[in-house]
Amino acid sequence: MKTSKPVRCTEISIFRVVFALLLVCSSASTAFSQCEPEDCLSELPDYGGVCQDETIPGKINEPYFDNISFHITTGCIPGSILDPIYSSASGIVIQMYNPEFTGLPVGITGGFNENSYSPPANGCGFLEGTPQQAGLFLFSVSFQADVQAWLLSTSCGGFLPPATLNGEEISIDVILRILPDASFTGLDTIAYCTTDSARTLISTGTAGGDFSGPGVSGNVFDPAEAGSGLHPIMYSVTAMEGTAVEPETDSLIVWVEVFEPMWYFEDADGDGFGNPEVSVWECFPPEGFVDNDLDCDDTDADIFPGAPNAPDGTIKDCDILASSVSLQLQKVRLYPNPTADRITLAGGAFLGEVFITVFDVSGRMVHSESMIAAGALQHDLQLAHFGKGVYILHIHHKEEAERRRVVVR
Repeated sequence: MKTSKPVRCTEISIFRVVFALLLVCSSASTAFSQCEPEDCLSELPDYGGVCQDETIPGKINEPYFDNISFHITTGCIPGSILDPIYSSASGIVIQMYNPEFTGLPVGITGGFNENSYSPPANGCGFLEGTPQQAGLFLFSVSFQADVQAWLLSTSCGGFLPPATLNGEEISIDVILRILPDASFTGLDTIAYCTTDSARTLISTGTAGGDFSGPGVSGNVFDPAEAGSGLHPIMYSVTAMEGTAVEPETDSLIVWVEVFEPMWYFEDADGDGFGNPEVSVWECFPPEGFVDNDLDCDDTDADIFPGAPNAPDGTIKDCDILASSVSLQLQKVRLYPNPTADRITLAGGAFLGEVFITVFDVSGRMVHSESMIAAGALQHDLQLAHFGKGVYILHIHHKEEAERRRVVVR
């Protein structure tokens, strides 16, 4: 007689009582060891049973170990568990023997702590190996059993003598889930700049999945498309291989952070304040650079904004030293910066001619104009025809000058 239903602890089954070897044990078995039965009888009917209907999940190409335990007692079981035609009968297990696993994924094998069990017994089996296939597997525990049966009694008794059923072949289905491998490469770091080149993502585990996330198209991650921020890059894959009856899905998420570039200024004297004359446009500051351009003398670490005067009274504070320079030019604001087409110069207080000159990073003058100002400056400068890049804007008024960096993108 054969059955092929999933094993349940609560189902009243002689064959589940005796042979459904499905208790998940926490201890791992080694290649030639036997399992240790776990006692779960208090959780089962009085005639015994199995402790769980599913083994722990595994992952393809990773070592797998699990133990499963069961109980068989001398308690009376309904005959319908043997076969629906025996609904008016009952029985007691005499012996169980020759257990084996069938239908396991490639790479997984199993064994039992005994080849034969006489009730009352607490037995176990073990599964081990490295699975080579992914999916949901419905493997079977097969065995033979001898049963003493009362054909016209539901309480294992009556006026008729019991009959002995020998060598009944039993097959019980058990669930084993093997997840696919969602590992992938291509992200060589977890921090990117929007100016970095796109990265190609490659599955190193189970093929056939999909990449997703901000800035991801197909199997390519583009930091510029993702934009600044913290982003999850995910690979998800589903597989149903070998004798699996249903697919299983797994995914891997790698978090990356994308940064926008900004100006960093050289701090040659190490006072924490940068030289406005030496700068780089980067996402991450090079060694010896800071994120401000407030130093007025980058050769002297004692001179910086807010510095105390020297003992001899020499002024070291850049804020005081700058008062002799054009404060009005320093008040001029440029916006938006970066820009795509034009920039506005606004602020300050001027009387007379103001000159505006624009240079590219190679020092070539690309634009020059002048205007007559009387009060606050308010002037739009068209930059779209310059092309994308970094430019240096010079503002001259009388004997004073101010330099500003402008980014066109």
